[in-house]
Amino acid sequence: MNPVLAEMAPSPIRRMNQLKQPGDMDLGLGEPTWPVPEDLVDVALDAVRRLGTAYGPNAGLAEVREALARARGGHWQDRGAAAAILTVGAQEAVATAMGTLLAPGDELLVVTPAYPLYQRLAEWLGISCRTVAMPAATGFAPDPERILRAVGPKTRLVVLGQPGNPTGRALDEPGLEMLCRGLERHEARPWLLSDEVYRDLPAARASLPTAIDHGARVLVAGSLSKSHAATGWRIGWLLGPPDVLAGAGRLHQLLVTSTGIPGQRLLEAVCHREAWQRSSGASRDRWQMAEPALVHSGLRHIVPDGGFFTLVQPTEGALADSDAAAHAVLERARIVTIPGAAFAAEGWLRISLLAPSDRLAPGLVQLARCLAEISRAG
Repeated sequence: MNPVLAEMAPSPIRRMNQLKQPGDMDLGLGEPTWPVPEDLVDVALDAVRRLGTAYGPNAGLAEVREALARARGGHWQDRGAAAAILTVGAQEAVATAMGTLLAPGDELLVVTPAYPLYQRLAEWLGISCRTVAMPAATGFAPDPERILRAVGPKTRLVVLGQPGNPTGRALDEPGLEMLCRGLERHEARPWLLSDEVYRDLPAARASLPTAIDHGARVLVAGSLSKSHAATGWRIGWLLGPPDVLAGAGRLHQLLVTSTGIPGQRLLEAVCHREAWQRSSGASRDRWQMAEPALVHSGLRHIVPDGGFFTLVQPTEGALADSDAAAHAVLERARIVTIPGAAFAAEGWLRISLLAPSDRLAPGLVQLARCLAEISRAG
């Protein structure tokens, strides 16, 4: 076995999920509980019945890529299908972008706290990886000046969650403009990869901007998995300049040949019906329901701009060991949480706000009590 994979530790996210028992409150995995919009499913399945599910072009059906570029292509909108590749979810889009842009001797810079995928892919690719941490004192808000100061002479790619997982924090339009222009002016001229899988799920903010509108050296990864509860459809995309996507398409072909036709037809329906915000009300409703419960519980928490995650810790302060705390919470209260250390946010626990609405508020109160006990005992 490849020694890198042999030595790679299991995902703490999956590890905690595997410990879950029937009846436990699951604040761990972030899988939407609402259905995929039925009218979009009907349109997608009708297209599948009429047109079949044979292999399509490696980069995806041209008409779907064209529609996606018109809807989301930003800077590259007028380049049509050449500005988009359809992928097996956003994770494959991220992996394809990193594999295309990074070569031995290059450096990846990850804005943290962050989903652990980026560092693990860099390890697998044999690429040097550094992080630039956003401080808890500012609620982990992305700071473009701080990010730009961290760019080094070998930095080839900067990865940013827009919004991020686990914090839900995102840059605003001026912040994205400052970051993208600053990267273009830097002598290393690094690319920006903006992971926007949660962008259509606003929480505390009414809407979230995309990085694709802010420069020529930007790639954007996205999918319908979270925004449309289409996790099993496995449809994502990578947007960016056609010359880079031509190379990305070759790697994409090697990895998966092409993306499933049903998911492509679902994306086509979303594009033609301009149905990007179908679940935005659900995500805002979740936050509006969760915020007073979090305040009432006494948990210190991060206010997310988007998505359905937040970070919490007891009022007594940072947890000494988030992994031990997550296991203790599960054993004592039967509540699944994810250690903040998995995201470079030690001292915190990540929670999902997707628990059943009638259980979420009392569950947060129970979690607060449990963490207070752990903090006092620690």
